[in-house]
Amino acid sequence: MACRLIINADDFGWSESVNEAVARLAAEGAITSTSLMVGAPAAAEAVERLASLPDLAVGLHLTFLAAPAVLPREEIPRLVDRRGWFPRDPIRAGIRYSCRPVVRNDLQREARAQFKAFTGTGQPLSHVDTHVHMGLTPSIFDLALRLAREHRAVGFRVPEDDYALYRRLDPEDARRQWGMAVAFRHLCAGQRERVAAAGLHSPRRCYGFFRSGRLDVPYLVRLIEELPDGDLELHCHPDLGTESGRREYAALQSGEVRRALDRRGVVLSTYRSWTAQAGD
Repeated sequence: MACRLIINADDFGWSESVNEAVARLAAEGAITSTSLMVGAPAAAEAVERLASLPDLAVGLHLTFLAAPAVLPREEIPRLVDRRGWFPRDPIRAGIRYSCRPVVRNDLQREARAQFKAFTGTGQPLSHVDTHVHMGLTPSIFDLALRLAREHRAVGFRVPEDDYALYRRLDPEDARRQWGMAVAFRHLCAGQRERVAAAGLHSPRRCYGFFRSGRLDVPYLVRLIEELPDGDLELHCHPDLGTESGRREYAALQSGEVRRALDRRGVVLSTYRSWTAQAGD
């Protein structure tokens, strides 16, 4: 089996500087896919850009943390603050979303509104993933997977990175992230099977978490050289308005990274192309 890699830019719609980075990388073929935050400040501008990017796969970046909601506060008062923003603490938010039925009712209304807003863009729904990986919260995973299936998404991200590989690439940093790796392995257990049972595709591994906001050329080249065969995803956060985002943008755009992809024989893919190839 070939190494088939989706390179997905998260947070499309967050700002015009994110949108510009995503649009440039997509036009150059450096990314294959993006995830749209439909309630984010620059979402409308992001959607306008898609008219000139017909080959870019677009998914829904379902958002319940540290961002504005789609619905007004009056409709989801238990979910957002006075500004209409979701909470910033993922642990406290996950507990509230899981343990309070009235909060889950607001959550379901907001989730449906985000899917409806995506449908309104006219884009075919490539995949569903969650901002800050909130899909690791079981109640959100259940809701997101059900709605992804209803709206005929093709893919669904299971965000477990490859800790064994990362430990080879950066042993010192890997030791610092051991606890997070254990937590992700535990929380992701069983998700791939449930995604497959729902008729959607998920990656064998989703790279980038252990290096989130810190992707650079040396790391990406070494990662690409070590990639296993199979259906994989690399998620990234290019942004021309921040130092870390510019670093990731430059790394994805670099000739060294492209040559590494060629040497490894990586087939740049989307969730929809995985589906088409599976049917051959």
